[in-house]
Amino acid sequence: MHIRVVLVLLSLLCQSLGTEARPLRDNEIPPTLAPWVPWVLYEERDRECPFIHNQPAARRCAWPSRLVLKIDKSEGEFIQFWRVYRESWIGLPGDLERWPQEVQVDGQPASVTEREGKPGVSLPPGRYQITGRWRWERLPESLYVPPATALVSLIVNETTVSWPDIRPDGQLWLKQQAEKSALEERLEIQVFRRIIDEVPLELLTRLEIDVAGEPREVLLSNALLPELIPLGLSSALPARLEPDGRLRLQLRPGHWVVKLSARAKRGDRAARGVSNRPLAADGDLGLRRAQPSAVGGDPRRHSDRSAPDQCAP
Repeated sequence: MHIRVVLVLLSLLCQSLGTEARPLRDNEIPPTLAPWVPWVLYEERDRECPFIHNQPAARRCAWPSRLVLKIDKSEGEFIQFWRVYRESWIGLPGDLERWPQEVQVDGQPASVTEREGKPGVSLPPGRYQITGRWRWERLPESLYVPPATALVSLIVNETTVSWPDIRPDGQLWLKQQAEKSALEERLEIQVFRRIIDEVPLELLTRLEIDVAGEPREVLLSNALLPELIPLGLSSALPARLEPDGRLRLQLRPGHWVVKLSARAKRGDRAARGVSNRPLAADGDLGLRRAQPSAVGGDPRRHSDRSAPDQCAP
């Protein structure tokens, strides 16, 4: 009888070892441990924020939309929408010399605070519309735009500036010697994939992106394949990996590199054929031959070349 009990326990132990652990749901936490949950998760306050970087703990918890600026010789105003995932300090356009006035959040007056000489507001989780204005005696040469904002629509003296001049230090130049001609809308993406044949199998994806024309936002499907689990995302552009595996990018003109690392589920070898899976933009565009209407510009091209040495993270 004793031997039979031991065999049953060993069988249960072997079955438990073959089962992958997963996080407990809220309703699965024992009542005696529930009061300890806030203490245990104190250092994990960003866990609900979108995965955007190659370090799991480094997540962006506030996501901006396009910043719209209307400027003339005597005043200016701005409007921008934000999605906040946890309480965050949101940087506003302007600085100590051009401090935004009459700032409102969803139509209600907001308290603007200063950090390192820049204005901002603190917001809890939610979706918000932020507005504000400036008044000056003459049109300033430039206006500071926070680096978290990649998409800017600028109207100066009732004239739309097709190509806003934003310098690396965040200064948006308002005075132009001559209006720049409209640039050709163009987006070219080269995709390099490197498979690391280990257990579990790993896939490194490198996107080399050339952008011309106005800043814009695109969604790339097949960036993360259904069979894979994301490990890291590195991008100089604002980027977010959506739950369905699509990659959201806020593009601006220039040459950019985006790196995405992922792994197959334990024991799953399904990723062997992923290099032939075409990337797609806006859910309906294969990069092997792009349709001009997909992102409002000329066709994009896809190149299946050998991965460069920099493909490694």
